[in-house]
Amino acid sequence: MSRRVAILLLSSTLFGCVDSTFPLRPLPVDHAAADFMNGPNEPGPFIERDDADPFFILFDTDRSTGLAVLIRLPAPGVTLIPCGGTTTLDASSLQLVFHASGAINQLLMGRGVQAFVYDRATFVAAVLGGGLCQAIATQVPIAGGLVDFNAHDNDTFLSGAHADAFGWSARGIMTSTVDGSPLRFLNTSYGVLAPDGSLLNFVNSISLTPMP
Repeated sequence: MSRRVAILLLSSTLFGCVDSTFPLRPLPVDHAAADFMNGPNEPGPFIERDDADPFFILFDTDRSTGLAVLIRLPAPGVTLIPCGGTTTLDASSLQLVFHASGAINQLLMGRGVQAFVYDRATFVAAVLGGGLCQAIATQVPIAGGLVDFNAHDNDTFLSGAHADAFGWSARGIMTSTVDGSPLRFLNTSYGVLAPDGSLLNFVNSISLTPMP
């Protein structure tokens, strides 16, 4: 964000003789003085970027395949910073754009970050029984590996200014924790919330496919 400040320089030339008893009066100025305090009523947007975000972990479940996934989880069984521990999420690039309306646009991108896939039924039961932090600390994944992802949210904390579209796509190669076989991982998750927070649309899928 940049601001331009224009400085107007007035110069005048007096011709002839001026009697010292005749007062010189400044020319009237009919415009408001420009400074940093009288800018627009709704400045912005303001942009913040960070490569060490400890908060946004991607969690998704798919009823049709019976899978659940956590993206940016560095290892199973850890206690993350938001859970009261000291373990950070895998590094990703975060950009937040703050608008005067209160909406916050989010873009999160990760390359080669850790992700783990779980049995949906047992993982969701653990979440319902003790919360996400407890499920992360106790559940054993069925596969894990490195993935690339792009995630977006056009109103991260649901300001109510407009509808909220959010979601992500992720892909990578994982390894089965049962027999060590390679698996191709794909995950897409997209949704739309109304300004009042009600869900208008949601589609998602998680797949693990054996590789030849």
